[in-house]
Amino acid sequence: MKNKLIFKSYLVLIFLTVVFFSNELCLSQTIKVKGVQYIPDIEILFSDGMKKYKNGQFEKAKETFYQMTHSYPAHQRVTISYLMLGSCYYELGDFRESLNLMNELIRKYPGSNYLYDAKYIKGYSHYKRGEFKKSLSEFLSIADNSKKSKLVEKSQNIALKIIDNNITLRELEEMSDIGTGKISAAIITIKTALKYLNIGKRHKTISLLQNFIKQYPNNPYNSYIKELLNKKNIPMTGAEIKVGVILPISGEYAEQARGVLAGISYAQKKYNESSNIHLELVVKDSQGDIAKVVKETRELASDNKIVAIIGELERDKTIAIAAVLDRSNIPLVTPTTSGHGVTTLNDYTFQVNSDIETRGRKLAEYAIQDLGLKTFATLSPTDDYGRQMTDSFCLTVENLGGTVVTQKWYYPGTEDVGRQFKAIREVGFSMMNRDSLIKYYTKDMNEIQERRFDEEEIPVTSIDGVFLPCYTEEMKFIGPQFAYVNVKSQLFGGEYWYEPEELRKVEKYVDGIIFCSGYFINDTDHEFISFKNDFRQTMKRSPDVMELYGFDAMNVLIEAISHNSLTREDVANYLRKLENFHGIRGSVSLNQNNRVNSDVRLLSYKNRRIELVK
Repeated sequence: MKNKLIFKSYLVLIFLTVVFFSNELCLSQTIKVKGVQYIPDIEILFSDGMKKYKNGQFEKAKETFYQMTHSYPAHQRVTISYLMLGSCYYELGDFRESLNLMNELIRKYPGSNYLYDAKYIKGYSHYKRGEFKKSLSEFLSIADNSKKSKLVEKSQNIALKIIDNNITLRELEEMSDIGTGKISAAIITIKTALKYLNIGKRHKTISLLQNFIKQYPNNPYNSYIKELLNKKNIPMTGAEIKVGVILPISGEYAEQARGVLAGISYAQKKYNESSNIHLELVVKDSQGDIAKVVKETRELASDNKIVAIIGELERDKTIAIAAVLDRSNIPLVTPTTSGHGVTTLNDYTFQVNSDIETRGRKLAEYAIQDLGLKTFATLSPTDDYGRQMTDSFCLTVENLGGTVVTQKWYYPGTEDVGRQFKAIREVGFSMMNRDSLIKYYTKDMNEIQERRFDEEEIPVTSIDGVFLPCYTEEMKFIGPQFAYVNVKSQLFGGEYWYEPEELRKVEKYVDGIIFCSGYFINDTDHEFISFKNDFRQTMKRSPDVMELYGFDAMNVLIEAISHNSLTREDVANYLRKLENFHGIRGSVSLNQNNRVNSDVRLLSYKNRRIELVK
């Protein structure tokens, strides 16, 4: 957003210059660009186009400037017309065409007064396309060569921001050969040295700066570099890096938020104890309010030292953060949400908890590929959660060659689902050889007994699996009513079945059920016991599920930072390749196209024990 404001402010400067010094510019351009004609009608068109542009009518302005560049021979306004046409395409989001026009302007009219203005627009267009190295090259070229002091100053400032936020140390090292001008050479050298310093390479920092002074003894930046060298003779106390946190600490879910924050804080403390880089948390309380979420996100994004943000708990609040960060290139790590579509708003959102779609898919893959099941029925709540889980499960079943024989639904909270289960039984019963079954089981019964037996007592075995993504509070109704209809199938469930106390209440009805989860706690595991004991000692509280989510989310970022990912872009690039990261809840793999954790815990409940099956 800030970059866009800088871009517009400079074009306004161009606009004012063109309007108030029109005759001087025309004469200057006519002298600079050979073969141009003075066409009076062009002045009317140009004034009209500039007025539309200034008023934000970019589509209409584009039509005017397009006419000036394509319908007339070279004229007194030809190069500024190209420049403004490219600016219109930029404002309309067509960065490819903006680049094409600026390249055409530079190629056709290399002597134009607007050569470096065109490179300025090129720099921004490359930036918007994510081509940060090309963008940096353009701005450094302007800083080295333009005679316009305002343009040089703005380009220099933008180049510094791009290096801070979008260029890795390795990329900066590779670009050392483009820094041939007095400004670009100094910028690249100083920024490379500071990046070395941030990762503890003190001697390399000093050597790089000293060699620069020897190579460029008259560089105007040498006084600053000497000052920097003098400061760096002081023993280092360690670089500082910040991570923002947005949670509803005082909202409806305050207890859960404080648990997540405790997990984040514990991971931070453990890291700072053993690292020469000091990690600081900047914590914001959203109070569970979206307006507050937006405000706090903007504040965090404005702090250039913040390399990533962790938040929020709920899907809608997390989406609000992602929307605000759309153009900030700040990695957002979501610790708890399992909502689908959270990472689709930008390329910098990373979901540590697997989403609903992934969980439904993994369950179906296990049922077919590992257990060899073929036919399935489902009973699901009619809300977003139930539909998304069921759709993912059923689509995967069909893609893998299985069959969903029937799908039934109920309103969340419904206590009587006997009608739906009976309908599932009837479908399964019709798939069996009905005549032979009745003949075998009812040979000594009268007609009334046969009919009753037909309805209730013959076990249905034709449906291999039944998927029940119900909520925890519904388990006490779902379990007994399913058992009553006598369908002998493998049961599957969603994450809300992971409640040991509730499972014990219905164990005789659902023994052997397999369900998915975003975590698994094994109280007998030595690693977990050690973690739990140290957590209690450090944080003066016992870790629960929310603490684990916060701990893993923070450690995912620490993993990136520990591998010299010290800028926003570095962190994002590292997380995009993260695979099989060992978290306390389980593995984390974000190297999918959607940047959602692809690892899901599949658990079973059998003989009063919950165990990991995959």
